[in-house]
Amino acid sequence: MDQPISVSQTLLSGIHHLQELGCFDQALQLARRLVRLDNLPAQHLGEAWLQIAYMLQYDEPLEETIHAALQATRLIPYDSRAWKCALENLLRDPLSSMKYLRRCAKKLRDLLPDEPETYFLYAQVCLRAGKERQALRLLLKVGEMPNLCPNLLVRVAIKLAELGKPRRALRLIRTSRFRYPENLELEAAYFTCRQLMEESRESTIPFPESEVAMPSETVQSLEEGTILRLDRSFQTQNHLRRFGTRRF
Repeated sequence: MDQPISVSQTLLSGIHHLQELGCFDQALQLARRLVRLDNLPAQHLGEAWLQIAYMLQYDEPLEETIHAALQATRLIPYDSRAWKCALENLLRDPLSSMKYLRRCAKKLRDLLPDEPETYFLYAQVCLRAGKERQALRLLLKVGEMPNLCPNLLVRVAIKLAELGKPRRALRLIRTSRFRYPENLELEAAYFTCRQLMEESRESTIPFPESEVAMPSETVQSLEEGTILRLDRSFQTQNHLRRFGTRRF
């Protein structure tokens, strides 16, 4: 049994090293080789499947990514990264089973009960199930959490606006702009929600005269950049952090 453990440790170290070098194709090949070995510890095998899911999650189709993530949840059920990865990718697939979505959301909530993104993802599961009121409550809960990062804050605000609550979204962003005064994503989301609120005529909020309206071209550019960054945030900002989270 000592030999397989040594081999898996060596291969996992090689995978992480290749990822740090940006050699993701080679890292993926090595991870696929690792999961084909026999008699490996569940912890190492689960980590290899998780790395495969991470490296495939921006590729189409999603079947292999979801399969790899679910394999990781089976082998390392105590690891919140596996459940989070599985849930994120299941939500990207419009044909995902509600059974798997609910299971992943509940497990993630059990493992990370204080993380804002846990409840943001849970809200999306509720929306998929047609439970809009419950989703709205969860989003409002996320907006009140103190450890909310700017990227997730923007995603929450945009989702609130999409659910017909642009005033709530605008209030959330205006409060957060003091904490993150130079965040372009917040600026883009602010003007987007302001426009949505004015279009829906939900309410009239007096805007300080000191606020200078941004040129429409700039707003559009920021909005497109915001959505692009949000869609790729796990790849561009968390990629190496995730790969380096667990060493063997």
